[in-house]
Amino acid sequence: MNIYKIYQNVNNDYYTYDSAIVAAPTRKYAQTLNPGYNRTYEWCEIEDVQVEYIGETSLYKVPTVILTSYNAG
Repeated sequence: MNIYKIYQNVNNDYYTYDSAIVAAPTRKYAQTLNPGYNRTYEWCEIEDVQVEYIGETSLYKVPTVILTSYNAG
């Protein structure tokens, strides 16, 4: 599984996520992951998500959100 940093610069108000570290098989799959887990938190449209490759891991067997950055109010 690959590790990626996903981030967006469109929706950076309070109570929003601006980035996350995720485990995913591909860049395209990483782009679809939502740091809010249950998708009730503000994020952005998939086409606005930037993806940066970090490395590889054998710790995760399924796509996973590892760490998030949340802008609390």
